[in-house]
Amino acid sequence: MTKKWRMIFYAIPLFLFLQGCNTNNDEVNSPPEEAPVEQEATPKDNEQNQADEQQNGQSDENQDAQKNEPLFAFTSFDLDVEYKDNQSYEVDYENEKNGMEAEIEDQRNNEKVSGDEAFEQLRPIFENFSFDQNTAKDEVISEVLKAFELNADYTKFELDIDFADGTKKEYKG
Repeated sequence: MTKKWRMIFYAIPLFLFLQGCNTNNDEVNSPPEEAPVEQEATPKDNEQNQADEQQNGQSDENQDAQKNEPLFAFTSFDLDVEYKDNQSYEVDYENEKNGMEAEIEDQRNNEKVSGDEAFEQLRPIFENFSFDQNTAKDEVISEVLKAFELNADYTKFELDIDFADGTKKEYKG
């Protein structure tokens, strides 16, 4: 065997092994069906949905009434609260068509959880949020700090939320 073929022979299994190791450990394995999923509707999708509704004789209101209420009002929640001495508290949650991801990193207590464990901690917090995309910034920040039991003496507060209706909001404090 020539050197070239020998390198290819060893490179292919190594490449396949490395691809297998590149898994996403913050993926939630069994997300609840009622969790809103980020939708990226194209004009073609909207036309098809309207045609389907006319054919079936159902409107969005009828379909929504038949579905269960979503667990929470957003598909993405990205929180970053920083404190003095380089301490921070971060929450990353996304529920997209290709899967749900959740991660909590608390540098103040040297804790990091991801995947199903993180989602199980976040779920009751998210379910109890009362704000929506129309709530005032200060109210949202206050409710988030209280829900996560975070001190208000932060040096930086950033929260990005993608609501289920497609509205994207950024809260900074």
